[in-house]
Amino acid sequence: MYNELLQQVRALQNVRATEHHDNDTFKNRVDSVLDECFQLFSLFYLALGKNKEVPATYVQLVTIKQNFELFSETGIYTD
Repeated sequence: MYNELLQQVRALQNVRATEHHDNDTFKNRVDSVLDECFQLFSLFYLALGKNKEVPATYVQLVTIKQNFELFSETGIYTD
């Protein structure tokens, strides 16, 4: 399933290669659903004990990124 998801992401990247957005942080509903899918796959890998494989690290990195964004928004953390 993970490889099938990666194939769909590559297809999406090919479609998006022709799109142009002024904002580099442009996100839509498809991006949110893909992020949730990758987080679920990552949690599955962690639950299976495959902690050192690449998909398992995704949810950890996303959580750290979200924490830094929250800290930045509240003024607790600055660059």
